[in-house]
Amino acid sequence: MKMIANQLIFNDFKKLWNFIKSYTGESFKNIAYGPVYNKNKNFITDKINKIKIWANHFGELALDATGNSRSTDKWENLIISDCDYYPECDNSILWSDITHALEDTPNNKTPGTDGVPSENKETWLCYIDYSKAYERVPHMALVHKLRSVDFGGKLLNMIKGMYDAPKIAVRVGNEVSNPTEYLCGVRQGCPASPILFDFYINDIFKGVRGVRVPGLTTRLPGLLFADDAVLLAESSADLQTALNTITEWSDTW
Repeated sequence: MKMIANQLIFNDFKKLWNFIKSYTGESFKNIAYGPVYNKNKNFITDKINKIKIWANHFGELALDATGNSRSTDKWENLIISDCDYYPECDNSILWSDITHALEDTPNNKTPGTDGVPSENKETWLCYIDYSKAYERVPHMALVHKLRSVDFGGKLLNMIKGMYDAPKIAVRVGNEVSNPTEYLCGVRQGCPASPILFDFYINDIFKGVRGVRVPGLTTRLPGLLFADDAVLLAESSADLQTALNTITEWSDTW
């Protein structure tokens, strides 16, 4: 302990890390080999019991708490076929677009051709981080939202097949747990999941007034990145109204 204390005092973290590794050994390089706590806060090191703990953990995340995840009737009447869709957002940004934008940007000035100043524009913001958002996407709601933006044919059938009674298992080292049903949420580790989640959450700002931005023909309601959202408003009253709208969307979906 004295050696560890000295290394901390003198900020010699390289020696500290090497010292810790010399005692923990190779087995702790991967978190899967490390000990875990069970629900009773007991320290578990046995491999078989660790597999059960991890499997139960992810199995609970995949439970359908509402019972509506795989219910078609619940979601088909909520979808409005004329959802806001901006096809220009699918266009790739060309190098010529970037160079043209840079040429039009004044040197040493924050505002560009959009006329947005760096100050003197009052804007109210609210940052929203949805808890376990990826694990709470109802499967049938996702399918109906995809259909509402003209997904169809083989692509939609393929996605529906991915969520037709999916199951998950946990691997710890070379041991694999028994599979458990994945009743709710996008598939963990699947390359398509972030994109599918974006489609699911894409209409979250529908009905939000937003702010006026010079150079844009429509108001900007907010910003989205994965499960993080930022609401934009021009007053505290508008922000509260926007929060009410987002809350209603969250309760519905």
